[in-house]
Amino acid sequence: MSLGQAASPAFNSLFYGATAAVIPALFIAIAVQGSAYNEFFSNFFDAADMQKRWGMNVPARRQTATGIVVLVISLAVPVAGTIGEIASLLALDDQAAAPGTETVVLVTTIFLLLTATWGTFLQFLQSAEETPKPSQDQPTRTGKSDTG
Repeated sequence: MSLGQAASPAFNSLFYGATAAVIPALFIAIAVQGSAYNEFFSNFFDAADMQKRWGMNVPARRQTATGIVVLVISLAVPVAGTIGEIASLLALDDQAAAPGTETVVLVTTIFLLLTATWGTFLQFLQSAEETPKPSQDQPTRTGKSDTG
């Protein structure tokens, strides 16, 4: 090696091994939470529901744009998982990574991690919405009604 050449960074097999194991687990976590995403987006962006909740009229363009965004996100999850997993496995197989491979694997893993944790957050929001609030006529813990 001459003085003008930079040394290539050492191959980080632990990184690629970990991501090769984590990416499928995150993908499964997202798949299990799929119903939470579906319910959240269908409820949140439903025009009648938005009218009822906030008195908002939602134009058809916005509903179409929202549908496209949801479609893009739902397609991005399997694409990111597949690209990240293949890049990680190829790097492990070659025991060398092409330039940019580490960035691709890292970005796809972070994207899947954020998507998986977002699903948990959506489920929390849905459970908070579904929790019934005590009304004036319901008995309190002591068995007496609030109205006296």
